[in-house]
Amino acid sequence: WTSYNVSWTTSGTQPAIGNGTLTGYYKQIGKTIFVRVKFQAGTTTTFGSGDFRFSLPVAAASPDGIQFPCSILDNGVAWYAGIVNGTYAGLTTATAIISTTSPAGAITATSPFTWGNTDSLQFNGTYEAA
Repeated sequence: WTSYNVSWTTSGTQPAIGNGTLTGYYKQIGKTIFVRVKFQAGTTTTFGSGDFRFSLPVAAASPDGIQFPCSILDNGVAWYAGIVNGTYAGLTTATAIISTTSPAGAITATSPFTWGNTDSLQFNGTYEAA
C-alpha cells in the first residue's frame, strides 16, 4: 500500500484540516484501485460549506464506478452510515459522501450532525482506474 495526500474540499467555502488528521492509502493492481481514507476533526478544524469531497489517488474510469460504504462518527453520540458516491457530484478524481442515515443527503458541516472535535469518517473501497 502507498500513502497519498488526500485533498478535502467542499462544493462551497473551503474547509481547513487544522490540527485534525486526514490519511489515505491505495494499492493498484492492473486497472483496479483499492483505497482507504480516514478523516478525524481536530479542535482547529473548520468545515467550510457545501458537500464534503475527498480526492482519490487515481482518476476513475467513470463516476458511476465510485460506490462504496462509509462510516461516519459523531464521537460519543452515534455512528452513521454513508455511501462514497462519484455520481452525486459527477467527479472521477474526487468523491462526495452521502449519509444514508436520517437525515439522508450530502455530508456537510451540519449534516447529518454538526461536526466537531474528534468526529470522523472513514471509507474503504475499490474502483476501476481510467
